[in-house]
Amino acid sequence: FKGMFTLLFPWACGTHSDVLAARLFRLLDENSDSLINFREFVSGLSAACHGDLTEKLKLLYKMHVLPDPSSDPEEPDSAFEATQYFFEDVTPECTQVVAVEGRNKHGAE
Repeated sequence: FKGMFTLLFPWACGTHSDVLAARLFRLLDENSDSLINFREFVSGLSAACHGDLTEKLKLLYKMHVLPDPSSDPEEPDSAFEATQYFFEDVTPECTQVVAVEGRNKHGAE
């Protein structure tokens, strides 16, 4: 499938072509039998080659969507840990609250 993928889609050549081919295969294999039947192949080929811009973008988006998190029970934990990693060093620039009681609009008491 990878060889046919690069022949059918010249835009898919590059360092990530194997990954894109595998993702497209998984996307086209609607019944998850590790085989693409003719109907599945033609529907994917139609969307990629003859679809309008919206259909092509939907196909590319679906190729990049992460797998269903319910398939891996540890996935939510690792996603939470990754989120914590990126936000643990974030500190607000202003941590003190300045009281402005007793001051007029020019700052004098």
